[in-house]
Amino acid sequence: MFVIGFAADHCSEEARTLGARSGLTQQCGVTGGLGGIMEAAWRGAKQNYGVTVGIIPQDENHHANPYCDIAIATGIGCARDFITAYSADAVVMIAGGAGANTRALS
Repeated sequence: MFVIGFAADHCSEEARTLGARSGLTQQCGVTGGLGGIMEAAWRGAKQNYGVTVGIIPQDENHHANPYCDIAIATGIGCARDFITAYSADAVVMIAGGAGANTRALS
């Protein structure tokens, strides 16, 4: 599962719920690994002991949100969206604002 959505510093109950469900079903999830929807989803997943992966645009892992078990620092900026999209079996987009690069999915 790949979760995409708004990257601003606000939480989403839908994202936390989705992450919590992925933890319950023992899925390994992938996000862009930063804040907003990505962080909220992984906060929920960690509540149920899910495994979380963040593929971040920066070149150092410390930029990932604290709920990423595995942070993959790409150093390639927004081009990392292609890696995250192609690494998932399913993509879930949560509405709430700009931030998800849907061109990576076409």
